[in-house]
Amino acid sequence: MMKILLIAHNTFRETARDHILRLIVLLSLLVIFASQAIAEVALGDRTKVISDISLGAMDFFGTVLTLLMTTGLLYKEMQKRTLFTILSHPVTRTQYLLGKYLGIATTLFICFCLMYAFLSLFLYFYGRNPSWMMIKACFFLLLGLLLLTAIGFFFSTFLPPISSAVATLLIFIAGRTSYEIQYWAESFTGLTRNCLETAYYLLPNFTYFNIKMAAVHEDWKAIATREVNQDALVYGILYFLAYTSFILYASILVFRKKNL
Repeated sequence: MMKILLIAHNTFRETARDHILRLIVLLSLLVIFASQAIAEVALGDRTKVISDISLGAMDFFGTVLTLLMTTGLLYKEMQKRTLFTILSHPVTRTQYLLGKYLGIATTLFICFCLMYAFLSLFLYFYGRNPSWMMIKACFFLLLGLLLLTAIGFFFSTFLPPISSAVATLLIFIAGRTSYEIQYWAESFTGLTRNCLETAYYLLPNFTYFNIKMAAVHEDWKAIATREVNQDALVYGILYFLAYTSFILYASILVFRKKNL
């Protein structure tokens, strides 16, 4: 366990020093800051405008951060020869991969805490105290990105960086539109319908982690009740744990057999 934590710590330090990642976090904070100016000229509740834009920025820039940190991870380590140095020590490939995942997860968590603190500051300025619904929305966005991190890890074990990024992004888009896939399946019959239904159940359903609308429009009881009831939240967490564990296990199996 100590070896995993040590690798995670080193991974966090590496990502924290990355200037591109710092720039992306800064851009997300600037968008959250700019949402205040947009709210001044927008119609309707200003706090809803700020919340909507800010959560969207956290979602978008968090996805970009995840793709950059995960899809080229192993390739960069191999290019720098650091991967071979680490594995020459009494460190298993499983420990290495889990440590890398935990390090990136820590980076994402800290970035989200920073963005949420920035958002809460603006909401407080406009007289709206941070709510549990907003915290839940940010938490579930983070869970979705941690699942995406595991998927990026999986593809990075056997694909070059660009191919890994494209594959991960396509899976993410498909997972965000999984309900549309289910809807399309009902329009077909036979083999096409079976293929679409199979894709619906196999693809990661990222819609479980997208409850931004309920957080923004907390006074819309119908939305809050439909999207964020207690059973749905528990199911979303269990779904994350099961799917992420499966993907990480698959990544470990592939990485163990990889010829380095």
